[in-house]
Amino acid sequence: MTKHDETILCSAGINDDPAHGAVIPPLYLSANYSFDGYGGKRAYDYTRSGNPTRDVLADALATLEGGAGAVVTSTGMSAVDLVLSQLAPGARVIAPHDCYGGTWRLFAARARKKAIDVAFVDQGDADALGAALGDGADLVWIETPSNPLMRVVDIAATAKRAKAVGARGGRQHIPVAGVAEADRVGRRLCRPFDDEVSERALRCCRRRRGRGEG
Repeated sequence: MTKHDETILCSAGINDDPAHGAVIPPLYLSANYSFDGYGGKRAYDYTRSGNPTRDVLADALATLEGGAGAVVTSTGMSAVDLVLSQLAPGARVIAPHDCYGGTWRLFAARARKKAIDVAFVDQGDADALGAALGDGADLVWIETPSNPLMRVVDIAATAKRAKAVGARGGRQHIPVAGVAEADRVGRRLCRPFDDEVSERALRCCRRRRGRGEG
């Protein structure tokens, strides 16, 4: 049975407490979790590496977005950094020329250290994108609408071209839709997994509660 977004949101974590049967997901504030005897590691041991409350949020986000799973980080930029950490040294990244300033600076800083090879491209220009893809790519970062210029990129078309290049080059390829302005464009209008991207980065503080920008 397919659930509507409203059903997913109101039922996430409801009546799933295995310890005491709490109807509402409890807030687990403990930093450490005990072992079940010598060598008996439970599902959680230290809250930095895993927390039951955080996992409820991750499962809800993954279900809403249609993903296989989710990782919750403390900031949007740490999520961007987490994506980059999957790449091998020197991996080629194609990013929007008008992406969020923090993302641009992170990519540029990594490029200066030779951690990645980044090309900033107007992804709305088919010829410019094609030229950049001609040199191969390990990751294509898509940000739509861009921040702050609100330029829109065709995710499906870009992902299709990126995957074709990755297949020809025989390289590890991770087309990623990084949605910086997710408070303005929610999943009803932007569903990257339907457009065959492999990962999505969400800045939840804007998407879920706003940031006082408008």
